[in-house]
Amino acid sequence: MAKRSSRKAQENGTKREKYSRKYAFSSMMKCGFCGSTIARRSWHSSSQYKKIVWACSTSTKRGRKYCEYSKNIKEDNLEQAFFDAFNMMCSNHKNVVVDFLKTIEESIGSNETVQKSKKISEDIYKYERRLSKLVELNIDGLITKEDYESKYTHITKKLEELKNEQQNLESNYKEQKDLKEKIQSFKSIFNNNQLMTEFDREIFENVIDTDIIGKIDESGIRNPYSVTFVFKTGLKVEENCTAKKSLGIHKSDDFVYSYSQNPTCGDCL
Repeated sequence: MAKRSSRKAQENGTKREKYSRKYAFSSMMKCGFCGSTIARRSWHSSSQYKKIVWACSTSTKRGRKYCEYSKNIKEDNLEQAFFDAFNMMCSNHKNVVVDFLKTIEESIGSNETVQKSKKISEDIYKYERRLSKLVELNIDGLITKEDYESKYTHITKKLEELKNEQQNLESNYKEQKDLKEKIQSFKSIFNNNQLMTEFDREIFENVIDTDIIGKIDESGIRNPYSVTFVFKTGLKVEENCTAKKSLGIHKSDDFVYSYSQNPTCGDCL
């Protein structure tokens, strides 16, 4: 509760706090066939046969012919798939995850970014000094109007370029810092072998960036029950949701690791 309260206090007014989402999977999933969002639906809501499923929005709103290969996935199957994937990584595949995180961490060049930013700050200072001297020369009448305007345009243009570059570097540095913090959090979880005993929304929302439901493999074979969990560090784990499994039981041949060449881009393989 304290953690959630702290996060809500940091809202900037432009983004909704993730805990304001009613369901764990809301806005977290997209269709692997058409790219649209996966939405929650309730079947037989007023009867004892009530069932919660997640379905492709395009197929639901426009008709099956617009996304004919997507299927409805039971909510408890999705929860079970994440449960299995997470616990399998924490137990049997810990070394794979740790090695992956180490590779990503080593590829983050935050020190180089800081040095570049420092150099740009120095250049900005120099050009601002030149601009100040130029204005003084113009006020004292020691420079022609043509020379003043020409040099003023050149300096202000250079300053704008440098400030834009600095802003991009600062944004890049923040992303790298955030990623390092996420990696440290991941390491803590996996080093402690922190296994889930049931689906945990808190863990899910802290480690998962998005889920892709359905896929077409390299041979053109379509699997509407595939779910690929894309972790916030770029690691991707694939599970199948063909049927509900009992907690703790996992079929190893349904479990696949992959990751992008650029682990922070968020694109699907």
